[in-house]
Parts: sequence; C-alpha cells; structure tokens
Amino acid sequence: MLGWLFRRPVNRGRAIALATAFLATNDCRVVATEAEVDWAGDYIPVVFSSASLPGRRWYVEFVRVVPAGVCMSNTHITVYVWADSGRVTFDHFEGWE
Repeated sequence: MLGWLFRRPVNRGRAIALATAFLATNDCRVVATEAEVDWAGDYIPVVFSSASLPGRRWYVEFVRVVPAGVCMSNTHITVYVWADSGRVTFDHFEGWE
C-alpha cells in the first residue's frame, strides 16, 4: 500500500530540471538572481524558490520577477512533477499572462 513512498525515480534535482524545462517551453526564463533579468525580452522571468515532496508529486515553486514599481498579487508559480513517472503538470493558470 505504501510502496510508492519508497520508489522515487525522480529526485529533487531532476524535479527542478524538469520544472525548469517545462517553464522554458511556456515563455518563462528561470534566472538565478533578479540582477540577471533582461527586461527587453518577451519571456516571463522567474526565480527558483523551493522544491518539496509532501506526497506523490514534487511541488517546485518559482517566484515571478516584476519590474520595480509594479505590484502583482500572485507572483508564485507552482509546477508539479510526479515522483513516479516524471510527468510535469501545471494545475492552475490564474494570474498567468
């Protein structure tokens, strides 16, 4: 019954890599720091925040970088990576422009 707990082919590093690749295909660019953001591009800059595995899927969280003086209510982007298959999902699109 709890066999899925001990079978994890996707580790933390692989989950972050899969989530980063998923965001790159959806007009986002993952940057290491806010100083690396080039505001001339058409992509949405995001910074990696955290990754955790509370159950069957990794919760990989990114924070959207906004220009100075711009206020947004929802800057967190959570991408889910299933630990058993490596499938990447993005369940909600609220605030996604």
